[in-house]
Amino acid sequence: MSSSNHSVSRAAIMKGTGEFKDNFEVYDIELGKLPEDKILVEMMLASVNPSDMLRSIGIYPVPVSNADFKILNSTDGDKPMVKNGNVVGMEGVARVVQVGKSVSKVVNGEISVGDW
Repeated sequence: MSSSNHSVSRAAIMKGTGEFKDNFEVYDIELGKLPEDKILVEMMLASVNPSDMLRSIGIYPVPVSNADFKILNSTDGDKPMVKNGNVVGMEGVARVVQVGKSVSKVVNGEISVGDW
């Protein structure tokens, strides 16, 4: 999941609006170094929410906030491939892998590596 303080993840990236089954691709992406105010979780199980499907076909009233993702093991000529899109799946089961240095509290109390 991580190497040299940089984390990688597999993500389903929504490319825009259109036919649901054709609108997603799964990539291995680089997350970069964990910001000090963030918590890194490893998703054990994730699903696509019905709102993701509705947003994909353009009828859910939430705008898509696109971002650029560095795709691992892919190149566009001499440079790494970058995909623009939105990661889908807002629900799941995860465990804490890393806690940023400045994280001092969370909503439910304390959090430690290994927590679910």
